[in-house]
Amino acid sequence: MTQHDRFEEMVYVYSLGALDGDDLELLQKHLDTGCDKCTSILKENEEIVSLIPYSIGSEQPPENLYKRIMDSIAQPKSYKYSEPGLSFWQRISPLWYGLGTAAACALLLVSVIFNYKYSNVIKEKDSLISSLQTDVQKKDSQLFALNEKLRNKDTEFVSMQGVIEKYGSLADYLKDPDVAVINLVSLDPELKAIGRILWQIKENNIVFVSSNLPEAPAGKIYQMWLIADGTPKSVGIFDVKADEETIVDLGKITEIENIKTFAVTLEPEGGVPQPTGQMYLAGDV
Repeated sequence: MTQHDRFEEMVYVYSLGALDGDDLELLQKHLDTGCDKCTSILKENEEIVSLIPYSIGSEQPPENLYKRIMDSIAQPKSYKYSEPGLSFWQRISPLWYGLGTAAACALLLVSVIFNYKYSNVIKEKDSLISSLQTDVQKKDSQLFALNEKLRNKDTEFVSMQGVIEKYGSLADYLKDPDVAVINLVSLDPELKAIGRILWQIKENNIVFVSSNLPEAPAGKIYQMWLIADGTPKSVGIFDVKADEETIVDLGKITEIENIKTFAVTLEPEGGVPQPTGQMYLAGDV
C-alpha cells in the first residue's frame, strides 16, 4: 500500500468524523496541498453521509391532517374518469433505492473505519512481536558469548594445570640441596640453545631442562646420553615444541660411576643404542 492509498483510506474515516490524533493532522495537511483525488472522494463521502439521516428517521404528521381528512369526507364527491396513476410502491420505490444506496454506503464507510482501526492494531502487535524477537536474539547472542568465555576459561584452567604439573616437579628439584646442576651448551655457534641437567644424587634421578632447541624433523627425535669411561650410554629420548621450554623427567640412571659428560643428539625416531646423529648440546660433570 502506497502513502496516497493510505490517505484515501483515511478520507473515508474523516468523512464520518472518526479520525483523530496524528492521523487527523496528517490528513489535514495532505488536503491542504490541494490533492484533487482526495478532495473529490471527501466530497462524495460527505454527500453520502448527508443522506444517512433520511434512511433512519421518521417525521410526525401535520397537526391539522385529521381535520383535513374529515372535511374532505363531508364534501360531496364528483367522479371523473382519469388515467390510472402510479401505484404506492411505484411512487416510493425511487426513495427506497436512494435510502438503500445511502445505507449501503454507510455500511461501507463503517467497514472501512473498522478495517483501518483493526489494521493499526495489527501493526502495533506485529511491531511488539518484532521487538520481542529482537530482544530474544540479543539475549541468545549474549548467552552464546558467555558460553564462549566459559569455554575459554576452562581451556586456560586446563593449561594452567599442565604448567603447574610441569614446573611443580622442577620446583621440588630446585628445593632439594642434594641436586647437582650441570649446564649443557650448544656446539653450534649459530644455535642459541641451552640445557641443564638437574641430578638428584641420592635417588640418581635426573630432570632435563632446555630452551631454544629446534623442533625435531619428521622421523627424528632427541636422545640424551651420559658418557662414562669414554662410552656413551642412552639415558632416554624426548621431543620438543617450538617456542616452548622443555622439561623432561628422564627418571633414574643406573650407570653413575665415572660419568664425565652429558650430551644431546638428534637420532632416528625411537632412539638408537649408540649415537649416530648430530650433537646439539653437551656439558661436563
